[in-house]
Amino acid sequence: MVFLQDTNALACKAIPAVLGVSRAHNLEMNSVCVQRKPGEAMGAIVKLNRDDGNGSLTINVEYNQLHSLLVAKWNPNGDACKEGENYSTFPGNTNTLVFKLAEYVENLKRTGGVIPEFVNPKYANEERTVFKSPTRLECMM
Repeated sequence: MVFLQDTNALACKAIPAVLGVSRAHNLEMNSVCVQRKPGEAMGAIVKLNRDDGNGSLTINVEYNQLHSLLVAKWNPNGDACKEGENYSTFPGNTNTLVFKLAEYVENLKRTGGVIPEFVNPKYANEERTVFKSPTRLECMM
């Protein structure tokens, strides 16, 4: 099963390739990424390791949270290029996801299809007193 963001029509060009890779590697879930420049207003795919060393999670981190997370946990320069390179170490999330259908259905049964929602305000000033745009209800893809 493929999910894609309706504002990203070019993602359709990658679907045959990501389906082939997903099947060849027997992946339960896969995500299409692109190169991104540091600081670009695009979520990044990041592997987060637990502080105690017991596991990790590969996840999208929203662009407005990425720099501070990287400064705190990875690099004092945050989302920066490696020397001599033009792109971030962390690829951009295109919101194109592929799921193995049997496992996806099992998760729907287990969760009842419920996905937590949240608000993601965009502020126009440092004090966070003025909104840049109307805040809307969102959920992670």
